[in-house]
Amino acid sequence: SSRPTPPPPPRLPPSERPTVDLVLTVVGEHAGSSAKATLRSLLYHATCPVRVHVLGDGEGWQAFLLASRGLRLDAHFVDLRRHARYLEIFASLPSDCLDTATAGGVGSAANASTTPSPLARRPLRRPQLFFALAARLFLHEVLPPSVRRAISLDVGDVVVLQDIC
Repeated sequence: SSRPTPPPPPRLPPSERPTVDLVLTVVGEHAGSSAKATLRSLLYHATCPVRVHVLGDGEGWQAFLLASRGLRLDAHFVDLRRHARYLEIFASLPSDCLDTATAGGVGSAANASTTPSPLARRPLRRPQLFFALAARLFLHEVLPPSVRRAISLDVGDVVVLQDIC
């Protein structure tokens, strides 16, 4: 026998809905300009305040500002190239993390093998992208202390179809 589905919780009035903190990583002009579809779809459905934290570089931030023109955003920029704590963390990563990437991913079976695979390691083609994407691992160090929870989205390849609140 199947259990009946419980009713959804009652919706809070708009003034009582918590703010959703959203993290976007934008490095370079292309990433910043591709954020529009993601943001427009997210904001279209949102029934609560959304605060956007943009992690990246100056070029990505400027492209993001152009792409988001006309959207009502509470956006904050974190320049990873100037964020002292992130630069300290990034500098402390093992050199293997910075010089090469694994074809199978960190901790993959390819890495665990005693026989090195010719595909197991390859030079990073876009180290600036790795620099920014690695920030997702250290959001607790990069975002303001007031942010208790955050949603990290890839821009450009995500369209939001429902309310995230």
